[in-house]
Amino acid sequence: MIEAARKWGYRRVISGVFTALVFFLFAYVMYRQWHAGHIHELKYPVAPILLSALGMFGLVVLMGLFWCRMLALMSRKSVPIRPLLHAHFVSWLARYIPGKVGQVVGKVVFGENAGFRRGTLVTSVFYEHAFFIGSGVSISLICLGPVALKRIVSPVFSEQWVLFFALMLMAGLLLSIYLLPAVLRRLLKGRQGFEGTIPGGSVISLFISYHFVHLIAGVGFYALLSVLVPHNSITFVEATGILTAAHIGGVMVFIAPAGLGVRDSLLALLLTPYMPMDQAILVSLTTRAWSLVADGYVLAAIPVISLGKRRSGRA
Repeated sequence: MIEAARKWGYRRVISGVFTALVFFLFAYVMYRQWHAGHIHELKYPVAPILLSALGMFGLVVLMGLFWCRMLALMSRKSVPIRPLLHAHFVSWLARYIPGKVGQVVGKVVFGENAGFRRGTLVTSVFYEHAFFIGSGVSISLICLGPVALKRIVSPVFSEQWVLFFALMLMAGLLLSIYLLPAVLRRLLKGRQGFEGTIPGGSVISLFISYHFVHLIAGVGFYALLSVLVPHNSITFVEATGILTAAHIGGVMVFIAPAGLGVRDSLLALLLTPYMPMDQAILVSLTTRAWSLVADGYVLAAIPVISLGKRRSGRA
């Protein structure tokens, strides 16, 4: 068996095992959702829900393209889009591994196969999360204001304190983007190579660009709400802020696989000003099934990209 692994290549073996684990955990979560009745008991038209899930799929694609952009800036060279999108899609589904370490491991494993250094890849994943969370907090503030965020944080804090904490979080994330590479170099003492860092001007442009990631998901969620709760009073701006705030809460609770439980609870909480609690819970559970459909699109895209990689390699 060891000889076969050597012949095929240890990196391919590790990549194959990791991909199989991700697929298994995604299928397991899908089964649990089905068994709990969150999918097969839906009594809504299927076609609009499938179409609206393209908004979440667009979020994943945009994040993948921005990650490619970050690696291009860090390595100061053009990067192969197909293998990096493949790495991004697999690592996105690795959110279902508890602790979210799968997202880091996936991008390191497949990124190394594409010729990038481990230190660069680890740093890029930190950048990605910093941009995603920072822009998400910004979108939540713009769309909902500190009043709605106060309901998530704690009713003890005033709106001014919530706004202060949110702004400090965004500033801290942007500052850490500048400081992290130097800190890692000192801690690792040169054992892991870094190909470079993101230029200062590009940090601001990427931070602004990541706002569109949340906006495209908001388009899909707004379309979903129009199907689940016809003639509701939620505007597109409010829908985008609600989904984004719930997403950020799920991401920041690292131990929850794919934000299970946390994101759903926050979504229901933020929907209660617009509808009764039982309806908000139903919408929240349906949104979980909706996001699983979007992840199904990601899953379907992986073999398509892999096939494209092989064809381009043969050419």
